[in-house]
Amino acid sequence: MVQSENDKQDDLNKSNAQKRRTETKSNENINQTVRKLVPWGIGIFIVILLIILFSLLKNYNSPEAQAKIFVNAVKSNDTQRISNILSTRDNKVGNDEAETFIKYIKNEIGLKKFDKELNATVHDIDQHHKDAGYIKTPDGNKILRVTMNGRRYIFFDNIGFATETKKAIIKKKSKTTYIFRADDKKRKVIAEPNKPTMLGNFIPGIYKIPATKENDNGKFIGYLTFSFKNSNSETVDVHENFPEANLNINLEGADKLDKKNTKVKINGKQYSYDHAKLYGPYPVTEEIEVTAEGKAKGKTFKSSTVKLYPNELKSNTPVRLNFEKEKIDKYVKEKEKEENSLKNKVTKFFNKYSLAMNNAAGTNNFASISNFFKPDTADYKTMKQNFQTGQGIQSLIQSPQVVDVSQEGSKVYAEVLNINSQGVWVTSKYKLEDSAKHPAKSDDESDLKIISNQE
Repeated sequence: MVQSENDKQDDLNKSNAQKRRTETKSNENINQTVRKLVPWGIGIFIVILLIILFSLLKNYNSPEAQAKIFVNAVKSNDTQRISNILSTRDNKVGNDEAETFIKYIKNEIGLKKFDKELNATVHDIDQHHKDAGYIKTPDGNKILRVTMNGRRYIFFDNIGFATETKKAIIKKKSKTTYIFRADDKKRKVIAEPNKPTMLGNFIPGIYKIPATKENDNGKFIGYLTFSFKNSNSETVDVHENFPEANLNINLEGADKLDKKNTKVKINGKQYSYDHAKLYGPYPVTEEIEVTAEGKAKGKTFKSSTVKLYPNELKSNTPVRLNFEKEKIDKYVKEKEKEENSLKNKVTKFFNKYSLAMNNAAGTNNFASISNFFKPDTADYKTMKQNFQTGQGIQSLIQSPQVVDVSQEGSKVYAEVLNINSQGVWVTSKYKLEDSAKHPAKSDDESDLKIISNQE
């Protein structure tokens, strides 16, 4: 009985041992299978990752993807991305220029047409291995150059984008300094008179750049404008858009003033007066002070002074300056009376002088005319020497006519028209001295003496 139970226990133990051996062997087989499958799994995983990576790279690096990135940047007004794409070592494109370029594309070409033309150009370059292609505006201006530029990550063609730049040129009649921003930097450009001056190289667009300009008339605040539209040369002309004031000056009571000597003063600077001229331009942000002066019969007269304030200034600002007309008229009347008296006095002098000259020529006697010259002057000595050497008078005076006369202190200036020895009318300019104590009140021609004579 006891032996039977022991046998049963032994059989059970053997059975359990057999099961354990079987399970161990099965586990070993499974482990071997798993070890064989792991490399294949890793390989398949890597392949899947490579496919995903390639797809991602293609989405961002194929020529078509590069074109799409450019178009999307234009569409979303991404100035920073456009700036990065277009900037080169030699030509940096700032955010402001990029913004102008984006607007130019949208306005001149249109986003849909630009998208279509850019993709067509990229495809044409990529498929036909061309060096470059261009995107143009309807008027034929090239605004974007597309080129094949090597490879990206071995698999993809790299597309390069570059803009066509032009020189912005301005020409001024006077020296002018401009301060503005371009390429995200502050610029200062000095334009010399009557010389083309380059403000910089700019990419396509219609520009309205905030700027200040300074010249002799002051400091102006406004804009510099220029456009690539319909520009078929390598330059574009810059135009100014600055609020400016010009002065239309009218002189009241100045009819007796000598027009050649009438001047206007604007902020202390003197200019010849011309009633048909606009003076300026001047800044509309600063005060302007205007006055005038002129001469009548040798005396200077000044007008009233007018001060103009910024709220009065416009492109054509009328300015009226008043002279004391009654005072000028009175002075001119007195001087004309004196001049008539002086002219009569000088006329009598030259009538007597011409007779004395003719007499001296006949007698070869210098004493006949010596009283008409101021002693020890060059003309006196020359005339005296001519008589002493027998040369006598080289040119006679016939029918003298005093056409103009003026007096400054004791000096008298006369223009005399007469017929010379060849029978030709000539004008001689004389400088005489009036020895009278009160020249303006004396009509005695003997007070006059010749100092010099010039034909």
